[in-house]
Parts: sequence; structure tokens; C-alpha cells
Amino acid sequence: MEKPSKKDIIKFSIAIVIYILWIIWNGSLWWLLGIPVIFDIYITKKVHWAFWKKKGVEKQTKTVEWIDAVIFAVVVASLIRTFLFEAYTIPTSSMEKSLLVGDYLFVNKFTYRKIKNNDVVVFNFPEGDTVCLENQAPSYHQLVRDYGRDRIWQYYTIGYRPVDKRENYIKRCVAIPGDSLKIVDGQLFINGQPQKEIGIKQYRYDIITDGTAFSPKALQRLGISMEDISRSQIAAGHYQIPLTPEMVESLRNFRFIREIKRVNAGDRYDGSNFPHDARYRWNEDNFGPLWVPQKGATTDLTIDNLPLYQRIIRIYEGNDLQVKDSTIYINGQPTDKYTFAMDYYWMMGDNRHNSLDSRFWGFVPEDHIVGKASMIWFSSDKDQPFPKNIRWRRLFKIIH
Repeated sequence: MEKPSKKDIIKFSIAIVIYILWIIWNGSLWWLLGIPVIFDIYITKKVHWAFWKKKGVEKQTKTVEWIDAVIFAVVVASLIRTFLFEAYTIPTSSMEKSLLVGDYLFVNKFTYRKIKNNDVVVFNFPEGDTVCLENQAPSYHQLVRDYGRDRIWQYYTIGYRPVDKRENYIKRCVAIPGDSLKIVDGQLFINGQPQKEIGIKQYRYDIITDGTAFSPKALQRLGISMEDISRSQIAAGHYQIPLTPEMVESLRNFRFIREIKRVNAGDRYDGSNFPHDARYRWNEDNFGPLWVPQKGATTDLTIDNLPLYQRIIRIYEGNDLQVKDSTIYINGQPTDKYTFAMDYYWMMGDNRHNSLDSRFWGFVPEDHIVGKASMIWFSSDKDQPFPKNIRWRRLFKIIH
């Protein structure tokens, strides 16, 4: 082996420092396996890593130059997708009208550790850790709550997914670690203050007419999607439609409308809402108060508030949690306190009555965050033919 030159040692030193810093930032120790490769590239030079090139040839053929360009492009694209930006498509209406079905987004992964209140965030579905392989659309955990574990395991094959293999969801981060939240008659309060007016919220409204039927085209002109129109009629003269405040005011001008009233769940207990315990008689319109856990913070732990934190303790933070004779045991030790190892977030859709969000499955751990939605680069309306389907005004729109 030739003795490495001073220039080779300097190049190796710079490369290895950058590489180790990158590993620390990335947080995956698997990349340590690349250190011997870097050492060989700069120091030992035993392996001909650029196997498609002939050793000692200064001038390369066009084919080799193209291979170099393709490999470089693939590596750069992979690094950008993994660590900086990723494309994402809006598949459901949970964020309408802030984001529309058919919007194509750039998701900024670089700033995902700096999530602020009201950022639009892409994350891995927290309850997607377990799935029924024959019916993956519903949450496995909700199916168990509805039908019981024994029945679900009898009829389905159960599979498990790591965090990065779960479905991606997109919602607005309405509460960050340390915040307290409460929903009263559909109005969200954060730390005692009404949520900042950002985005375009929709709520479902009951609409009573004199018996006259709506024209679908008239509703489309107001910006109501065909999906919402197709399932809007409850009975003759009775409709239920998700609407923005502007849509409500426009509909009040329809002469055949007798009443428009926002739907409110009142004090009805809904067991599908987090934490799925009758001691917390919450629903999507009246919810909380609830504190969002913060890394390093310690909370009192009781039998009554355990439903709020048990999934965090057992699933997200990997502890053994048991309750025996009204005493809580964590990793075999009796305790009445718990210190959180991660930050958590509370995500909600702007389409408040048509969004499966934290009100149904709880907190989102920091290691589930994928990135912040930054820009709409393309948008297509599935209800319109080409080229009318292109929403030109939404192209390259910054997301707020």
C-alpha cells in the first residue's frame, strides 16, 4: 500500500468530520458502516469504487460520463428527498379549504424539528403501528375499541409497521409541547386564548329548505366539492354540508332556504374520541382541557389521568406499564409520577367536522414528524376535465 499523501489525509479528515456530523444530525448509527468506505476512498485505496471507470485513464468515454452524471443525480435526489424536501399529494378533504384534494406539495424536512403553532405538518400516523392486513383503511385500534380484540384477531391477519412505514397524514399543528388546549362549541382555545385565525376553516351545517332541491352547479360555483354535494342530502329539504363562513353568507341569499345552523355535538359522549374513556366525556366540538406533554416535564400520574398518557408511556416511549390494586407500576416500580422522554404535538384538520385527527387518536410524538408543508407546486381538480382541472391560482402558492 502506498503511503497516503498529506493532501489525501487532509481530504479524509474533512470528509470524515462532515460525515460524522451528518450521522449525528441524521440520528441513525447504521451510517457508521460508511466510515470504512470513506477511509478506503482517501487512504488505503484498495477497492476500485468507481468500477465503471478504468484505472489510470484521464479521459473518460461519453458512456462513463453519462454514468457519472446519472449516479450523481440519483445520489443528490435521494439526499434531497430524505433530508430536505419531499413531494406529497393531498388525498382527503380534512384540510379543506386551506388545502384541497389534488394539491401537490413540497414538504420541508429540514425545519421539521422547529414546528410552531399553526404550521401545516406531514407526519406518520401514530395509530398506524398495527394494521389489519385485509382491511388497512380503518385504524386497527379503533376496530379493537369497536368490536373487541378477540374478534378482530379472529377475522384478520394482524401486521406491524415501524414509524417510517406508516401512512403519512397532513394536519395543522394547533398545539405544541407545553400548551394546554380546549374546544368549546367548536372553538379551539390554546392556553386560554382563541386559536389564531389562520387557514380557512370549515364546519358542517344543517340546511333546511322549503322543499326546493339544490342545483349541484350552484353549489359548485360556491366552491363546494362534488364529493360533499353527493352526500349532502339527509332527507327531503334537509342537507348537511361543510361550509366556510363565506359560503354560509352566500347561501343565506338563497330564497328557498329556511334555516342554516352549524352542527354541534353538544354534551354527547363519543367513545371514538381520545382518550376513549367514559371518564372523559368529550366529543369533536367540546373537548378538554388537555395539556400537551413536553420533553423533560414531569406530571402526576393517577388512575384517573392514566388514559391520557398510557399510550405514550407504553408504546411511544417503550416502558412496561401495569396497574395492580389501583397502583401504577412502570418497569416494575410503583410510581405516581412520569417524566416524558419526547415532545408531543396536537394536530387538527381545518375541515373540523370531516377530519380524523388528534381528537380521535391523541398526541403525535416528535419522532413521527416528517416535515412542514411549505408550498403547493401543482393543483388539479378531479371534478373538472382537462385543462379546466388545473387550478392555476394555486400553483407555487406558499402554505400558511
